[in-house]
Amino acid sequence: MRIIRILFVVLTGGMFACQDGKYENVFGEAPIERRNAYFDQLRATLTGAENGWNMQYFPEEDGRGYNLYASFGDSGRVVLGAKTTYTGNVYREYASSYSLTDDNGPSLVFTTYNDALHPFADPDINLSARADFEFIVFDLKADTVMLQGKQMKTDVRFIRLPDGMTGEKYVRRAEEMKQLLFAKGSPDLILDVDGKTYAFSEGNTSILKIREVGADMAITAPYITTADGFRLYKSYEVGGKKLQNFRLVNDELICTDPGVNARFRPAPGDIREFFLNSLASTGHAWKIDPNSLGGVFAEACAQIVSNCKETYKEDFESLFFAYKTPRRSITLSFKSGGKYEGAFNLGIAPKEGTAGQIVFTNKNSADINGNLYLKNVPGFDVFLNELERESYTVSTETAMSVSIIKFTQTSNPDNWFKVLLNL
Repeated sequence: MRIIRILFVVLTGGMFACQDGKYENVFGEAPIERRNAYFDQLRATLTGAENGWNMQYFPEEDGRGYNLYASFGDSGRVVLGAKTTYTGNVYREYASSYSLTDDNGPSLVFTTYNDALHPFADPDINLSARADFEFIVFDLKADTVMLQGKQMKTDVRFIRLPDGMTGEKYVRRAEEMKQLLFAKGSPDLILDVDGKTYAFSEGNTSILKIREVGADMAITAPYITTADGFRLYKSYEVGGKKLQNFRLVNDELICTDPGVNARFRPAPGDIREFFLNSLASTGHAWKIDPNSLGGVFAEACAQIVSNCKETYKEDFESLFFAYKTPRRSITLSFKSGGKYEGAFNLGIAPKEGTAGQIVFTNKNSADINGNLYLKNVPGFDVFLNELERESYTVSTETAMSVSIIKFTQTSNPDNWFKVLLNL
Protein backbone atom coordinates (compact mmCIF):
# COMPACT_ATOMS: atom_id res chain seq x y z
CA MET A 1 0.00 0.00 0.00
CA ARG A 2 2.89 2.35 0.76
CA ILE A 3 4.31 1.76 -2.74
CA ILE A 4 0.91 2.42 -4.31
CA ARG A 5 0.56 5.70 -2.41
CA ILE A 6 4.01 6.82 -3.59
CA LEU A 7 3.21 6.00 -7.22
CA PHE A 8 -0.09 7.88 -6.94
CA VAL A 9 1.68 10.99 -5.66
CA VAL A 10 4.30 10.79 -8.45
CA LEU A 11 1.75 10.30 -11.21
CA THR A 12 -0.66 12.98 -10.06
CA GLY A 13 2.25 15.37 -9.57
CA GLY A 14 3.32 14.65 -13.14
CA MET A 15 -0.26 15.26 -14.33
CA PHE A 16 -0.43 18.59 -12.58
CA ALA A 17 2.95 19.51 -14.00
CA CYS A 18 1.68 18.78 -17.49
CA GLN A 19 -1.39 20.87 -16.85
CA ASP A 20 0.69 23.73 -15.52
CA GLY A 21 2.96 23.53 -18.58
CA LYS A 22 0.02 23.61 -21.00
CA TYR A 23 0.98 20.93 -23.61
CA GLU A 24 4.73 20.99 -23.05
CA ASN A 25 6.48 19.31 -26.08
CA VAL A 26 9.17 16.82 -25.07
CA PHE A 27 10.92 17.44 -28.50
CA GLY A 28 11.13 21.17 -27.93
CA GLU A 29 9.02 22.04 -30.99
CA ALA A 30 5.99 20.71 -32.85
CA PRO A 31 6.37 18.19 -35.73
CA ILE A 32 5.29 20.77 -38.30
CA GLU A 33 7.96 23.13 -37.01
CA ARG A 34 10.60 20.42 -37.25
CA ARG A 35 9.42 19.57 -40.76
CA ASN A 36 9.54 23.21 -41.86
CA ALA A 37 12.98 23.69 -40.31
CA TYR A 38 14.32 20.66 -42.19
CA PHE A 39 12.94 21.88 -45.51
CA ASP A 40 14.37 25.34 -44.86
CA GLN A 41 17.76 23.72 -44.26
CA LEU A 42 17.45 21.54 -47.38
CA ARG A 43 16.49 24.49 -49.55
CA ALA A 44 19.27 26.66 -48.10
CA THR A 45 21.84 23.90 -48.66
CA LEU A 46 20.86 23.26 -52.28
CA THR A 47 20.63 26.91 -53.25
CA GLY A 48 23.64 27.97 -51.16
CA ALA A 49 26.19 26.18 -53.35
CA GLU A 50 27.53 29.12 -55.36
CA ASN A 51 29.22 26.88 -57.93
CA GLY A 52 26.49 24.25 -57.94
CA TRP A 53 26.69 20.51 -57.41
CA ASN A 54 28.18 17.44 -59.01
CA MET A 55 25.26 14.99 -59.26
CA GLN A 56 26.60 11.44 -59.31
CA TYR A 57 23.70 9.68 -61.00
CA PHE A 58 23.18 5.94 -61.53
CA PRO A 59 20.01 5.25 -63.55
CA GLU A 60 20.22 1.56 -62.53
CA GLU A 61 22.10 -0.35 -59.85
CA ASP A 62 23.87 -2.57 -62.37
CA GLY A 63 24.57 0.08 -65.00
CA ARG A 64 27.07 2.86 -65.53
CA GLY A 65 27.07 6.12 -63.63
CA TYR A 66 26.94 9.66 -65.01
CA ASN A 67 28.36 12.95 -63.79
CA LEU A 68 25.66 15.59 -64.08
CA TYR A 69 25.71 19.20 -62.94
CA ALA A 70 22.98 20.88 -60.89
CA SER A 71 22.53 24.49 -59.78
CA PHE A 72 19.43 25.35 -57.74
CA GLY A 73 17.73 28.74 -57.51
CA ASP A 74 15.43 30.11 -54.81
CA SER A 75 12.51 30.50 -57.24
CA GLY A 76 12.21 26.79 -58.02
CA ARG A 77 14.39 26.97 -61.13
CA VAL A 78 17.26 24.55 -61.66
CA VAL A 79 19.99 24.29 -64.28
CA LEU A 80 21.18 20.77 -65.10
CA GLY A 81 24.21 20.01 -67.25
CA ALA A 82 25.46 16.81 -68.86
CA LYS A 83 27.59 15.31 -71.59
CA THR A 84 25.87 12.10 -72.70
CA THR A 85 24.51 10.47 -75.84
CA TYR A 86 21.27 12.33 -75.07
CA THR A 87 23.10 15.67 -75.41
CA GLY A 88 24.98 14.65 -78.55
CA ASN A 89 28.13 13.85 -76.51
CA VAL A 90 28.63 17.58 -76.05
CA TYR A 91 28.36 19.27 -72.66
CA ARG A 92 25.11 21.24 -72.50
CA GLU A 93 23.07 22.92 -69.77
CA TYR A 94 19.28 23.14 -69.58
CA ALA A 95 16.95 25.10 -67.28
CA SER A 96 13.79 23.60 -65.79
CA SER A 97 11.85 23.51 -62.50
CA TYR A 98 12.16 21.59 -59.24
CA SER A 99 10.21 21.34 -56.00
CA LEU A 100 10.76 20.08 -52.45
CA THR A 101 7.86 17.93 -51.26
CA ASP A 102 6.92 15.77 -48.29
CA ASP A 103 5.92 12.55 -50.05
CA ASN A 104 7.04 9.43 -48.16
CA GLY A 105 9.79 11.59 -46.73
CA PRO A 106 11.51 14.83 -47.72
CA SER A 107 11.79 14.68 -51.50
CA LEU A 108 13.50 16.52 -54.35
CA VAL A 109 11.45 16.36 -57.56
CA PHE A 110 12.51 17.66 -60.96
CA THR A 111 9.02 18.72 -62.00
CA THR A 112 9.46 19.86 -65.61
CA TYR A 113 11.28 18.09 -68.43
CA ASN A 114 15.02 18.65 -68.50
CA ASP A 115 17.07 17.28 -71.40
CA ALA A 116 20.03 16.50 -69.14
CA LEU A 117 18.05 14.18 -66.83
CA HIS A 118 14.61 13.10 -68.06
CA PRO A 119 15.73 11.22 -71.21
CA PHE A 120 17.05 8.51 -68.88
CA ALA A 121 13.40 7.91 -67.90
CA ASP A 122 11.72 8.71 -71.22
CA PRO A 123 10.20 5.63 -72.95
CA ASP A 124 9.75 7.67 -76.12
CA ILE A 125 13.54 7.78 -76.36
CA ASN A 126 14.33 4.38 -74.85
CA LEU A 127 11.57 1.79 -74.40
CA SER A 128 13.34 0.26 -71.39
CA ALA A 129 14.01 3.62 -69.69
CA ARG A 130 12.89 3.59 -66.05
CA ALA A 131 15.35 5.90 -64.33
CA ASP A 132 14.36 8.32 -61.57
CA PHE A 133 13.75 12.05 -61.48
CA GLU A 134 12.05 12.00 -58.05
CA PHE A 135 14.29 11.39 -55.05
CA ILE A 136 13.94 10.98 -51.29
CA VAL A 137 16.59 12.82 -49.27
CA PHE A 138 18.06 10.59 -46.56
CA ASP A 139 21.24 12.40 -45.56
CA LEU A 140 21.86 16.14 -45.58
CA LYS A 141 25.24 17.76 -44.96
CA ALA A 142 26.69 21.11 -45.96
CA ASP A 143 28.84 19.62 -48.75
CA THR A 144 27.09 16.33 -49.47
CA VAL A 145 23.44 15.38 -49.99
CA MET A 146 22.45 11.72 -50.31
CA LEU A 147 19.23 10.74 -52.07
CA GLN A 148 17.46 7.61 -53.28
CA GLY A 149 15.31 7.28 -56.39
CA LYS A 150 11.66 6.56 -55.66
CA GLN A 151 11.24 3.99 -58.42
CA MET A 152 14.59 2.32 -59.09
CA LYS A 153 15.85 2.86 -55.50
CA THR A 154 19.31 3.79 -56.76
CA ASP A 155 21.46 5.99 -54.56
CA VAL A 156 22.36 9.44 -55.89
CA ARG A 157 25.01 11.69 -54.38
CA PHE A 158 25.30 15.48 -54.64
CA ILE A 159 28.81 16.89 -54.01
CA ARG A 160 29.22 20.66 -53.63
CA LEU A 161 31.61 22.03 -56.25
CA PRO A 162 34.56 24.02 -54.88
CA ASP A 163 35.45 27.60 -55.76
CA GLY A 164 36.61 28.02 -59.34
CA MET A 165 34.92 24.83 -60.53
CA THR A 166 32.13 24.80 -63.10
CA GLY A 167 29.89 21.95 -64.14
CA GLU A 168 31.58 21.65 -67.52
CA LYS A 169 35.05 21.71 -65.98
CA TYR A 170 34.12 18.98 -63.48
CA VAL A 171 32.65 16.74 -66.19
CA ARG A 172 35.79 17.22 -68.28
CA ARG A 173 38.09 16.37 -65.37
CA ALA A 174 36.08 13.25 -64.57
CA GLU A 175 36.42 12.20 -68.22
CA GLU A 176 40.16 12.81 -68.07
CA MET A 177 40.37 10.70 -64.92
CA LYS A 178 38.61 7.83 -66.69
CA GLN A 179 41.01 8.17 -69.59
CA LEU A 180 43.94 8.22 -67.17
CA LEU A 181 42.90 5.16 -65.16
CA PHE A 182 40.70 3.09 -67.46
CA ALA A 183 41.60 3.79 -71.10
CA LYS A 184 40.58 0.96 -73.41
CA GLY A 185 43.38 -1.55 -73.72
CA SER A 186 45.11 -0.44 -70.51
CA PRO A 187 46.57 -3.15 -68.26
CA ASP A 188 44.59 -4.13 -65.17
CA LEU A 189 44.94 -2.16 -61.97
CA ILE A 190 46.26 -4.38 -59.19
CA LEU A 191 45.06 -3.93 -55.59
CA ASP A 192 46.72 -5.55 -52.58
CA VAL A 193 44.43 -6.11 -49.58
CA ASP A 194 45.59 -8.02 -46.49
CA GLY A 195 47.94 -10.31 -48.39
CA LYS A 196 45.58 -10.98 -51.30
CA THR A 197 45.89 -9.51 -54.77
CA TYR A 198 42.93 -8.36 -56.86
CA ALA A 199 42.72 -7.24 -60.50
CA PHE A 200 40.40 -4.38 -61.53
CA SER A 201 39.71 -4.77 -65.25
CA GLU A 202 37.41 -3.61 -68.09
CA GLY A 203 37.14 -0.13 -66.60
CA ASN A 204 36.63 1.40 -70.05
CA THR A 205 33.10 -0.10 -70.03
CA SER A 206 32.21 1.88 -66.87
CA ILE A 207 31.49 -1.44 -65.13
CA LEU A 208 34.55 -2.92 -63.46
CA LYS A 209 35.31 -6.60 -63.11
CA ILE A 210 37.01 -7.27 -59.77
CA ARG A 211 38.54 -10.69 -59.17
CA GLU A 212 41.17 -12.22 -56.98
CA VAL A 213 44.25 -12.95 -59.09
CA GLY A 214 44.17 -16.63 -60.03
CA ALA A 215 40.44 -16.99 -59.39
CA ASP A 216 37.70 -17.44 -61.99
CA MET A 217 34.84 -15.63 -60.26
CA ALA A 218 34.57 -11.86 -60.61
CA ILE A 219 32.48 -9.13 -58.98
CA THR A 220 30.69 -6.82 -61.39
CA ALA A 221 30.95 -3.29 -60.02
CA PRO A 222 29.54 -0.16 -61.69
CA TYR A 223 31.58 2.94 -60.89
CA ILE A 224 31.83 6.63 -61.63
CA THR A 225 35.03 8.64 -62.02
CA THR A 226 35.43 11.87 -60.08
CA ALA A 227 37.77 14.83 -60.49
CA ASP A 228 40.37 13.09 -58.30
CA GLY A 229 39.65 9.36 -58.51
CA PHE A 230 36.64 7.08 -58.71
CA ARG A 231 33.77 5.70 -56.60
CA LEU A 232 32.09 2.32 -56.85
CA TYR A 233 28.30 2.44 -56.89
CA LYS A 234 28.21 0.76 -53.47
CA SER A 235 30.59 -0.81 -50.99
CA TYR A 236 31.95 -4.14 -52.15
CA GLU A 237 33.74 -6.66 -49.95
CA VAL A 238 37.22 -7.25 -51.28
CA GLY A 239 39.74 -9.16 -49.21
CA GLY A 240 37.50 -8.93 -46.16
CA LYS A 241 37.28 -5.11 -46.41
CA LYS A 242 34.43 -2.88 -47.56
CA LEU A 243 35.72 -0.71 -50.40
CA GLN A 244 34.00 2.09 -52.32
CA ASN A 245 36.02 5.33 -52.63
CA PHE A 246 39.42 5.78 -54.29
CA ARG A 247 41.56 8.87 -54.80
CA LEU A 248 44.69 9.60 -56.81
CA VAL A 249 47.13 11.27 -54.39
CA ASN A 250 50.74 12.06 -55.33
CA ASP A 251 50.82 9.41 -58.06
CA GLU A 252 49.23 6.79 -55.77
CA LEU A 253 45.68 5.48 -56.11
CA ILE A 254 44.47 4.73 -52.60
CA CYS A 255 41.25 3.66 -50.92
CA THR A 256 39.92 6.47 -48.72
CA ASP A 257 37.28 4.48 -46.82
CA PRO A 258 37.76 4.55 -43.02
CA GLY A 259 39.75 1.68 -41.59
CA VAL A 260 40.96 0.44 -44.98
CA ASN A 261 44.62 0.41 -45.96
CA ALA A 262 44.58 -0.51 -49.63
CA ARG A 263 46.61 0.89 -52.52
CA PHE A 264 46.68 0.09 -56.20
CA ARG A 265 49.83 -0.66 -58.13
CA PRO A 266 50.24 -0.85 -61.90
CA ALA A 267 50.30 -4.24 -63.55
CA PRO A 268 53.79 -5.23 -64.66
CA GLY A 269 54.49 -4.88 -68.36
CA ASP A 270 56.54 -3.19 -71.05
CA ILE A 271 55.21 0.30 -71.88
CA ARG A 272 56.72 0.08 -75.35
CA GLU A 273 54.83 -3.11 -76.10
CA PHE A 274 51.57 -1.60 -74.88
CA PHE A 275 52.07 1.44 -77.11
CA LEU A 276 52.83 -0.66 -80.18
CA ASN A 277 50.14 -3.26 -79.55
CA SER A 278 47.51 -0.57 -79.02
CA LEU A 279 48.33 0.88 -82.44
CA ALA A 280 48.55 -2.40 -84.31
CA SER A 281 45.81 -4.52 -82.76
CA THR A 282 43.15 -2.12 -81.49
CA GLY A 283 43.45 0.81 -83.85
CA HIS A 284 43.90 3.37 -81.11
CA ALA A 285 45.19 6.82 -81.88
CA TRP A 286 47.78 8.57 -79.70
CA LYS A 287 47.43 12.35 -79.86
CA ILE A 288 50.52 14.48 -79.36
CA ASP A 289 49.70 16.88 -76.53
CA PRO A 290 50.19 20.41 -77.93
CA ASN A 291 50.83 21.71 -74.42
CA SER A 292 53.44 19.09 -73.57
CA LEU A 293 56.41 19.34 -75.90
CA GLY A 294 59.99 20.42 -75.32
CA GLY A 295 62.93 21.66 -77.34
CA VAL A 296 62.89 21.11 -81.09
CA PHE A 297 59.45 19.46 -81.02
CA ALA A 298 57.85 22.52 -79.41
CA GLU A 299 59.50 24.72 -82.04
CA ALA A 300 58.38 22.45 -84.91
CA CYS A 301 54.76 22.38 -83.73
CA ALA A 302 54.72 26.16 -83.35
CA GLN A 303 55.99 26.40 -86.95
CA ILE A 304 53.28 24.05 -88.20
CA VAL A 305 50.49 26.01 -86.49
CA SER A 306 51.82 29.36 -87.73
CA ASN A 307 52.49 28.23 -91.30
CA CYS A 308 49.12 26.47 -91.72
CA LYS A 309 47.51 29.76 -90.75
CA GLU A 310 49.68 31.75 -93.13
CA THR A 311 49.68 29.38 -96.12
CA TYR A 312 46.19 27.86 -96.02
CA LYS A 313 44.34 30.21 -93.65
CA GLU A 314 43.60 27.16 -91.46
CA ASP A 315 43.57 26.52 -87.74
CA PHE A 316 45.82 23.50 -87.29
CA GLU A 317 44.18 20.91 -85.02
CA SER A 318 46.34 17.94 -84.10
CA LEU A 319 49.23 15.56 -84.69
CA PHE A 320 48.72 11.92 -83.74
CA PHE A 321 50.12 8.42 -84.19
CA ALA A 322 47.65 5.97 -85.73
CA TYR A 323 47.56 2.80 -87.79
CA LYS A 324 46.08 3.46 -91.24
CA THR A 325 44.63 0.29 -92.72
CA PRO A 326 44.62 1.46 -96.36
CA ARG A 327 48.32 2.30 -96.08
CA ARG A 328 49.09 -0.81 -93.97
CA SER A 329 51.36 1.30 -91.84
CA ILE A 330 51.67 3.12 -88.56
CA THR A 331 51.61 6.81 -89.37
CA LEU A 332 52.22 10.25 -87.98
CA SER A 333 48.90 11.80 -89.00
CA PHE A 334 47.46 15.29 -88.77
CA LYS A 335 44.19 17.21 -88.98
CA SER A 336 43.87 20.81 -90.04
CA GLY A 337 41.14 23.27 -90.88
CA GLY A 338 38.34 21.02 -89.67
CA LYS A 339 38.30 18.83 -92.79
CA TYR A 340 41.82 18.05 -94.00
CA GLU A 341 43.74 14.99 -92.83
CA GLY A 342 47.09 13.64 -93.96
CA ALA A 343 49.53 10.90 -92.98
CA PHE A 344 53.26 10.12 -93.08
CA ASN A 345 54.28 6.45 -92.96
CA LEU A 346 56.50 5.46 -90.02
CA GLY A 347 58.22 2.44 -88.61
CA ILE A 348 58.27 2.14 -84.81
CA ALA A 349 60.10 -0.58 -82.87
CA PRO A 350 61.82 -1.23 -79.52
CA LYS A 351 65.53 -0.49 -79.68
CA GLU A 352 67.40 -3.76 -79.45
CA GLY A 353 69.53 -4.34 -76.40
CA THR A 354 67.87 -1.58 -74.36
CA ALA A 355 65.24 -1.44 -71.66
CA GLY A 356 62.54 1.13 -72.30
CA GLN A 357 63.86 2.71 -75.50
CA ILE A 358 62.16 2.98 -78.88
CA VAL A 359 63.16 4.08 -82.38
CA PHE A 360 61.13 5.73 -85.18
CA THR A 361 61.84 5.21 -88.86
CA ASN A 362 60.64 7.69 -91.48
CA LYS A 363 59.59 5.61 -94.50
CA ASN A 364 59.72 8.75 -96.70
CA SER A 365 56.24 8.10 -98.03
CA ALA A 366 52.93 9.80 -97.40
CA ASP A 367 49.41 10.19 -98.73
CA ILE A 368 48.45 13.08 -101.05
CA ASN A 369 47.76 15.58 -98.27
CA GLY A 370 50.86 14.48 -96.39
CA ASN A 371 53.07 15.24 -99.38
CA LEU A 372 51.28 18.54 -100.01
CA TYR A 373 51.65 19.82 -96.44
CA LEU A 374 55.23 18.52 -96.19
CA LYS A 375 56.10 20.59 -99.26
CA ASN A 376 54.23 23.79 -98.33
CA VAL A 377 54.16 23.90 -94.52
CA PRO A 378 57.60 24.17 -92.86
CA GLY A 379 57.68 22.39 -89.51
CA PHE A 380 56.54 18.96 -90.63
CA ASP A 381 59.99 18.24 -92.05
CA VAL A 382 61.66 19.27 -88.79
CA PHE A 383 59.38 17.05 -86.71
CA LEU A 384 59.84 13.99 -88.96
CA ASN A 385 63.61 14.40 -89.25
CA GLU A 386 64.00 14.76 -85.49
CA LEU A 387 61.87 11.67 -84.86
CA GLU A 388 64.14 9.39 -86.87
CA ARG A 389 67.42 10.98 -85.75
CA GLU A 390 67.48 9.51 -82.24
CA SER A 391 66.19 6.79 -79.98
CA TYR A 392 63.72 7.72 -77.23
CA THR A 393 63.23 6.66 -73.64
CA VAL A 394 59.60 5.76 -73.00
CA SER A 395 58.00 6.57 -69.64
CA THR A 396 54.52 7.12 -68.23
CA GLU A 397 53.08 10.34 -66.84
CA THR A 398 51.96 8.49 -63.72
CA ALA A 399 52.75 5.03 -62.47
CA MET A 400 49.03 4.26 -62.30
CA SER A 401 48.35 4.86 -65.98
CA VAL A 402 49.77 4.09 -69.40
CA SER A 403 47.35 6.38 -71.22
CA ILE A 404 49.83 9.29 -71.14
CA ILE A 405 53.30 8.39 -72.41
CA LYS A 406 56.39 10.58 -72.63
CA PHE A 407 59.09 10.14 -75.28
CA THR A 408 62.43 11.71 -74.30
CA GLN A 409 65.33 11.92 -76.73
CA THR A 410 68.12 9.74 -75.38
CA SER A 411 71.05 12.08 -76.09
CA ASN A 412 69.20 15.37 -75.47
CA PRO A 413 66.49 15.24 -72.74
CA ASP A 414 65.42 18.79 -73.68
CA ASN A 415 63.73 17.31 -76.76
CA TRP A 416 60.60 15.44 -75.74
CA PHE A 417 56.87 15.10 -76.34
CA LYS A 418 53.88 13.44 -74.70
CA VAL A 419 51.08 11.46 -76.30
CA LEU A 420 47.57 10.89 -74.95
CA LEU A 421 45.58 7.75 -75.73
CA ASN A 422 42.27 8.27 -77.55
CA LEU A 423 41.85 11.91 -76.62
